[in-house]
Amino acid sequence: MTEIHQKVIAIYGSSLLSNDQLITALNKEFQVVPCQKVEKLMSNLDKLNVSVLLMEIDEKDVELKLLNKVKARHRNIPIIALGEGRQQELIAKAFQLGIQDFFKAPYKVDLLLEKIRSLL
Repeated sequence: MTEIHQKVIAIYGSSLLSNDQLITALNKEFQVVPCQKVEKLMSNLDKLNVSVLLMEIDEKDVELKLLNKVKARHRNIPIIALGEGRQQELIAKAFQLGIQDFFKAPYKVDLLLEKIRSLL
């Protein structure tokens, strides 16, 4: 395994996990850990050396509570949020909770990869 493939990218959110283009691009450079459920996400964050978390946020307060929980337990893991971006207030709260960036769908995979690399 090359050094770059030792970087672990955790992904949480159904639309992210179903984005084949994103998953394929990430797998070329990183070890991708899909997390379909909150419990799996928290377990992976606890036991793996996750370099970056890609997290879907949209219009749910539940996602902000999860984001808050993740940041409380794993302050040093950079988080990039992705979503429709319909609610500016939600995005602002996510930045207040500590996300490093937000990508609005449809997002360009090459720009997202560039941002991930810059966080590493």
